[in-house]
Amino acid sequence: MAIRIFVTGGTFDKEYNELTGQLFFKDSHLPEMLQLGRNRV
Repeated sequence: MAIRIFVTGGTFDKEYNELTGQLFFKDSHLPEMLQLGRNRV
């Protein structure tokens, strides 16, 4: 059975630029979140 994870660019992937006040997407935090949860996906 295959498990797929779809990342849609939600709130936890946004970065905040304190100088300009803008939100932007740099990298996905999903790999780190899976590692912290000890998930082997």
